[in-house]
Amino acid sequence: IKFESGAFRTGIMPLWARPVLNLVSLVFIGLAWWGADLRRRRGAGDHVVYAVAPLACVLSLLIFAPILSRQYIVWMLPFAAIITARGDRLAAGLTLAITTITTISYITVPSAAEGALYGTLPVLTRNLLLVALFVVALQELSGLRRPGSPAPWAEPEPPRGDGVRSSSSA
Repeated sequence: IKFESGAFRTGIMPLWARPVLNLVSLVFIGLAWWGADLRRRRGAGDHVVYAVAPLACVLSLLIFAPILSRQYIVWMLPFAAIITARGDRLAAGLTLAITTITTISYITVPSAAEGALYGTLPVLTRNLLLVALFVVALQELSGLRRPGSPAPWAEPEPPRGDGVRSSSSA
């Protein structure tokens, strides 16, 4: 970790890595929108287009970017908020953990620059949680479900009637 151009930098990126990371990010962005289109055609709600796909795209940019500044985390919050409002506790928990750890990491920046483990551990944990949330979003876009467990961002069941019994005269 070194201080460069007014910011702390970790590691040195080889010349070839930046274009490869950009390409990987673009591939995942394309996959996210393709998955959203397929899910919408199969009857998924608007949240797939307005929340899940954008969240996956923003996470792709964050995860595969050569620089991940702490303030960039706010980019994912509007989409995570929509998903959370639909009742997804996993997305809510991961988002809360990511933002909390990111906030804590502001305090530990000088320690991280000195190489202290307690300074770099929050950043590494936050990065792993970003990947976990990315995987959850991709699973939703692909339509994968774990048997026996409720799916994240599951569609609410349609009403089965108005609760009034109909009588037939025969």
